Amino acid sequence: MRTLAFFLVVGLLLVGFTGCSSIQHQKGAYAVESPGDQEFQGPRGNLRKGNTRTIVLVYHNIVADASKAAGSSLTVKEFAEQMAYLYANNYQTLGLEELLTYYNGQSFPEKSVMLTFDDGYQSFYTLAYPVLKKYGFRATIFPIVGMTPGLERQIIWNEHLTFHELRTMIKESGLIDIGSHTYDLHYYREDGHPAIQRQNGESEEDYIYRITKDLRVSKDILELQTDQRVTALAWPYGLTNQTAVQIAKELGYRFLFTLQQQPLTPDTPLDRIPRYGVSSGSIKSFKEILSKGGVVN
Repeated sequence: MRTLAFFLVVGLLLVGFTGCSSIQHQKGAYAVESPGDQEFQGPRGNLRKGNTRTIVLVYHNIVADASKAAGSSLTVKEFAEQMAYLYANNYQTLGLEELLTYYNGQSFPEKSVMLTFDDGYQSFYTLAYPVLKKYGFRATIFPIVGMTPGLERQIIWNEHLTFHELRTMIKESGLIDIGSHTYDLHYYREDGHPAIQRQNGESEEDYIYRITKDLRVSKDILELQTDQRVTALAWPYGLTNQTAVQIAKELGYRFLFTLQQQPLTPDTPLDRIPRYGVSSGSIKSFKEILSKGGVVN
């Protein structure tokens, strides 16, 4: 029944979409371009508040084979070493709810970090998730919904998470939050511009319709499939504009994540949450990123 309902909803969303936004187009960019085998009982994070900054990290693919660790990919060994470092040094990992609570209180734990994962690679389920469960660490996943098995809108080079895997992680651990990485806006067009931008010859009305449709479909499908309210969105490549931001907020997205590299403070707008990309397995590089958020051992 879930499968039948899902495809009925997808059909209605993709074919019969008639929603329209009253947003006025605004030109220009939006300024954003190894542990042992024992099981731990949960995070030992320092719950005392007293820091005006926290760090949001973004990971992509996790691989088992070191020869395939290129670009933004990390080996599972490197990832496990980083998580062991956080645990040993009493870092608290923040989910969306915790992030908002501390943000509203204008003070974060002395040592805190938010772990996010873009694209929704299946390696999160097979390699990263077991490590996170071991330490009781929270994480937020931003899948590209149109790359989910059965919905592939593009040729994919790495396997992506299934809806069943997302549901399993959410229900069995209580550690996973889900956000959107759009439905089908994660690519560069033939003219070299990202899909989030208004195309040459595209009217303002058509642009608003296209972006609204994508962000709404992504949100609706994720909410249907995971039974989670989806309020977070990570922009592809960290790029967006004022029109797209306004559309997202009108659709109910509250947390909008970029790739701008700086700490998150109570003065940071929630529609411009910065993140540091983790592209190296080096503990030294990892500690340098964490030091941006305050105390580091």
